[in-house]
Amino acid sequence: MVLKMKKLLAIVVLGLLFGGNATSNATPVQTTWVIEKYLLSGAFLDGEKLVGKTQRFHKGLAEGAFFNCNNGGLNSWYATYSYEEFFNNKQFEYFLQNKSILNFPTDKKIYVEKLTCADNKSVLFPFIQFEDEDIGFYEFDNGFYQLRKK
Repeated sequence: MVLKMKKLLAIVVLGLLFGGNATSNATPVQTTWVIEKYLLSGAFLDGEKLVGKTQRFHKGLAEGAFFNCNNGGLNSWYATYSYEEFFNNKQFEYFLQNKSILNFPTDKKIYVEKLTCADNKSVLFPFIQFEDEDIGFYEFDNGFYQLRKK
């Protein structure tokens, strides 16, 4: 009986140590996103020209309007925030300044993903997704783009 209790305790401890971290190494969302609209045009890029274009992540590859990684080596990290935590994080101050146009859901977890490509050293950050939602946001060139899962 004591041996079974020790095994159970070990399983619980290992589960707590390795599960449910706020920051995780993860595979990017394996889907295609369509750029629905731009909420604030970028400094150099005409946001209207990106509407309708796609950003695809599939089996370690990425291709699209914002980010390409075609020879593998795609890595993804994300952090999870509440609505308040996200907008109180100094790293996302530009989002706070434009909070009124973003219309983020207040009752959903916010996932902030950073994707890097080992092949060409490019980075896509921050890619914003929401718990149980098909909408994402990407801040690029000082503009905001709203995307939807295809």
